[in-house]
Amino acid sequence: MNRFQNPFRICREEVMNLSKIKSLATYHKCIRELHCAGFIIYSPSYNPYRGSSIEIVDFESEEKGKNKLFQNQKLLPKEETCFSVPMIDEVERYFAERGFLPDEADQFYSFYHSVNWKLCNKKPMKCWQSAARNWISKVKKYQSIT
Repeated sequence: MNRFQNPFRICREEVMNLSKIKSLATYHKCIRELHCAGFIIYSPSYNPYRGSSIEIVDFESEEKGKNKLFQNQKLLPKEETCFSVPMIDEVERYFAERGFLPDEADQFYSFYHSVNWKLCNKKPMKCWQSAARNWISKVKKYQSIT
């Protein structure tokens, strides 16, 4: 359609329609993965009439220096987690700020310490505060039932 021009412009709606993608999040995830993997060079345009620019990387040509950057890159970027196990007093203070007794904070800390700070799907925890908010909401729900 673009007569093998490189780079070329795309319309998000057309690409989503042709690829049968219904969700904007899925579209952006796929474009980001293609860009991070080095298959395309994506330059977003925030002008709805102009369209975003896509350049398909030519792995055969060695004349472009940018191709060398992508040759040793893995398919998906690693997510780096910088989780650190909280101190018990930190957890107690967090629960106290939300109107809970230290006993509830101790139960939370003991439970997650016993499962090595992993979530129910065996994935490592990224943020203990969000787990604590979940814990608190479940406690509030249980208290409202009884």
